[in-house]
Amino acid sequence: MVDSALDFPHPSRVFTFTSDGPGAVTAQIVASSPMASTDLCVIVDGSSPQCDLGATPQLTLITTSAHSRWEFTLVAGTAAAAPVDVQFSWPTDNPSITVSHARFQGYPNPDSLRTLSATFKTRAAGAFSVVAAWLPASAEATLTVTNLSSRRQTAVDEIAYPAGSSLSPTYTRVLKGGQSYGVDLFNGSPDGARGDLEATISFQ
Repeated sequence: MVDSALDFPHPSRVFTFTSDGPGAVTAQIVASSPMASTDLCVIVDGSSPQCDLGATPQLTLITTSAHSRWEFTLVAGTAAAAPVDVQFSWPTDNPSITVSHARFQGYPNPDSLRTLSATFKTRAAGAFSVVAAWLPASAEATLTVTNLSSRRQTAVDEIAYPAGSSLSPTYTRVLKGGQSYGVDLFNGSPDGARGDLEATISFQ
């Protein structure tokens, strides 16, 4: 599940991944601000888009291909900014999802505009990685990984990326199987522009 924030006229938030084998592929807005509306669309292997519009839109499609490329876009249905939580599920051997044009502003904006947050559960032990790139170069970023499986959430890692020297960092860590984790990429800089973030989250 990924937290994102939508607004006009910023580019659409775009999520892409590849499915492996037959099964159901689902994208759903599971939480949004009051009175929010989101246009959720998907293009599969370059096909015509399919869309759903509303406060909590959902798209579920069945794939029978060995591999298909999925591109989901999220656009605010109203002129007001609308923080949302979006949840994805798909058949995969090596899960990897990329978000493009995510908001990555600095303070004093709310965290929904300053942080990319994602949660996931591992089936087996493996290597977790985050590859990110952002603008502007003045952003001071922090990556935090947390084990969410117990009542007392445990910090796994916290990495600081100083401004100017870490515009496209790569993070890798071996995680335990059967555990729920959260990852947060936070912009702690003063707000100078509507920062544009691209990040790929993978687990192998």
